[in-house]
Amino acid sequence: MNDDHAFYSLDVPDIGCMPKKFSPADITGREPCNVAASILKGNMILTTKGEVPVEQFDQGVPVVNASHCWTRFQRTMANVILPDAMAGYPVRILPHAIADHVPVRTTFVTPDQCLIIDGHPIPVRTLVNGRSIAYDRTYSEYDAYTLVTEQYTPIVVNGIPMMSAAVINRQSRFRTQEGQQDGVFSFPTPIAANAKAHITTERAVVEPIFHRLRQRSRIHGIGRTLFRPVLTHDPAFYLLGTDDRPIPPLFNKREGWEEFLLPPGVSSVRLLSRTSRPCESIGPFVDDQRLFGVQVGEITLTENSCCRPVTSHLTEASLPGWHDNALSSARWTQGDALLNLTERQSNTTGFLAIRLLAGGPYVIGERDLSTTSCL
Repeated sequence: MNDDHAFYSLDVPDIGCMPKKFSPADITGREPCNVAASILKGNMILTTKGEVPVEQFDQGVPVVNASHCWTRFQRTMANVILPDAMAGYPVRILPHAIADHVPVRTTFVTPDQCLIIDGHPIPVRTLVNGRSIAYDRTYSEYDAYTLVTEQYTPIVVNGIPMMSAAVINRQSRFRTQEGQQDGVFSFPTPIAANAKAHITTERAVVEPIFHRLRQRSRIHGIGRTLFRPVLTHDPAFYLLGTDDRPIPPLFNKREGWEEFLLPPGVSSVRLLSRTSRPCESIGPFVDDQRLFGVQVGEITLTENSCCRPVTSHLTEASLPGWHDNALSSARWTQGDALLNLTERQSNTTGFLAIRLLAGGPYVIGERDLSTTSCL
C-alpha cells in the first residue's frame, strides 16, 4: 500500500509465520470485549474549582461546560486473546498528540470514549495510529469511570475536550465505587442507541483527522510504532463437506475461480476462508467491525458432462454465514458460509467452480518493531 496507509502496510510473511492449517476456530469466539466509554483512574477532570483526579471526583460537582457531572466506576479486564481493537485494552494518548499541550499529560481512555476534535465527537478507537494514540497492552486490568452529565456536553480531561458518555434518565439507581446509592440515574451500554446521534464515525470526517494526527506524531516525534500488522490477500479458501471433511481446491484453475471435486453424496458444503474486519485491515477510521470472508459471484456445478448454475447463495436470504445480499449477482461470506447444492446426482463426482470477486486483505499476525530503529 502507499504511504497514506503505511501503518497498515502489506508485508509478505516468512513461510514460517504462515499458519500451518486454517481452522474454523480462527473466526469463532471473536466477539469484542464491550467496555463503556470511560476515562481511567488518574486522569484529571477540569471543574470550576480546578483539576480533580477522576477517582476523587465528588458526585454532582459542577465542571467546565456542564452544571453537574457524575461518574460511574467500573473494573475492566481485557480479553488478551483478541486483537487490540476488540480486546478492551485502554487507549493511550501521549502529550501533544492532538495539538500543542493537548493533552497536557499522558491520558488513558477506553476505546469508545469520544474526543472532540474539529467540533466532532469522535470515538478514540477510530483515531488509533500506533504512535501518539495507541492501545496499551500493559493494562490487562484497570479501573475506569464513565462521565455522566444532564445532557451530552464536552468535559475537559487532561486538556482534551471529551464528550460525556451518558445522560441522566432518572429510572434506575446509581451506585458509586463503594456501592452506595447516590441518586436515581441509569447508564447506557457502550454506543447506546440514544447516543449514536452524538457520535461522528463517518469515514469522510474521521479519516482526514486520523492522517493529520498520525502525520503530526511523525513530524514532532510523538511516540513510536511498536507493532505493525502483517497482511495477506490469500483467503486460504476451502470447503467442508457434509461429513465435515475438508475439500481442498484444485491447483489448475482459472484466474479468479476456485475449483473443487465434490465426492458423491455431498448435498451441501461450507465455504471457509480467512476473515477480516475493515477496522483492522483498512484502518481504524473505517468504523466497521463486521467479519468479511470472500465475495462470491457465479457458482457452477458440473456432473456427467452437464453444467448448471448454483444460485442458493443469492436466492436464500437467511442462508447461514452470509451477509445480506446487497447485490443480485454477488454476496459476501462471514468466513464460514453454507451453500446448498440441490438435485445432486448421489453416485457421481461433481466439479464445483466458485468465482471469488474480492477478499482481504487479512491480518495474519504482526511484526514487532520495538527493536528496530526505522519506525
